[in-house]
Amino acid sequence: MFKSQKLFITILILLSTSIFANDCQDIRLDQGENAPFKNLPIHDQMYGKQKDSQMCYAFAGSQFIDAVIQNDLKAKGHITSPITSALQTKLSPTRANGSRVNLLSNISRGAGRSGLGVGQINILFNQLRQGYSCDQNFLTSIGIKDPNTFWEPFVYEFYSNKTVEEKINSVKEELRLRGVKEGFFDIVNDETLAIAVTKKGFYLREQAIFDKICENNKIELSLPELEYHDYSPSDVGYNETDDEFKKRFQVDEVNPHAIQNISTSLESGNNLPVIVDICAEVLTEKEKSFKRSLPAMNGSCSNHSVLVIGQRKAMDNSCQYLVRNSWGDYRNYDEAWEVDEKGQIWVDAKTLSSSILKVIHAK
Repeated sequence: MFKSQKLFITILILLSTSIFANDCQDIRLDQGENAPFKNLPIHDQMYGKQKDSQMCYAFAGSQFIDAVIQNDLKAKGHITSPITSALQTKLSPTRANGSRVNLLSNISRGAGRSGLGVGQINILFNQLRQGYSCDQNFLTSIGIKDPNTFWEPFVYEFYSNKTVEEKINSVKEELRLRGVKEGFFDIVNDETLAIAVTKKGFYLREQAIFDKICENNKIELSLPELEYHDYSPSDVGYNETDDEFKKRFQVDEVNPHAIQNISTSLESGNNLPVIVDICAEVLTEKEKSFKRSLPAMNGSCSNHSVLVIGQRKAMDNSCQYLVRNSWGDYRNYDEAWEVDEKGQIWVDAKTLSSSILKVIHAK
């Protein structure tokens, strides 16, 4: 028994070594003449140190869309708005059986916030397959950046005991105080504002505003077919021990299949990034990987969507992956990681694999 167990462990080590010390071609989707991310800025989901929008799924998804747009040469300089990507995701969410969620019940998402935070990136792509990309540059030019700061006045006025005209005037006044430019009011007239402060259905009110804004500032999308790989334990019991979980799911410390999916896609020549959902904490504390926080992640692992836009061979011949994050100027990364001036992080394959929940890439 002991000899067979030792042989099994040896085989696992050899398999792991072959996966994580592979040829590992040097690939950078942010460098070179036709690199899609060469001139695409990194979005900032934080909106300041204390204002996390929790829209990482929309930021990662929007940047993937931008890579598609840049590769197709549709509109150089166009940057997809994560706000409108998130809104389209929330507008027509579908259940597992394909039925639509009742939007009319979505009247409030609390405290005047936009309600666009926390979402699933696979739903985003399903909804945007025939959706549109609205230009973030234009939204910024008319003073719209933080979806919560922008949308709060609309929610407050929806619940206020005022006439429609009074609500419209109050919204205008408050939006100007929050930095919204006159160009916004040149596009969004009082009739549209009236819909936004009276219509039932939380996201339907937002749709009226953003459809008007984006009318002449959007690109219709045609996205490639995607493959989804789910490595997250959807039915981990809160009272289950690590040993019990590993016995049921045979969880290994590393996930060679996930790494292989990433490398194969990057090396395919499609010039597109790979989206991975990871344990966010591994970026700030290397040891807090997904697999080490089981069972039930113990409250120490939060799902975070990022892009992998490159790979390289390290000095020890292992493979490293370039992660494009969406934390803006936030620089509290683990000292083990090499971080460039843009906030992109080089993470070794073994650690990344132990933190992966999902992998999404073009077929």
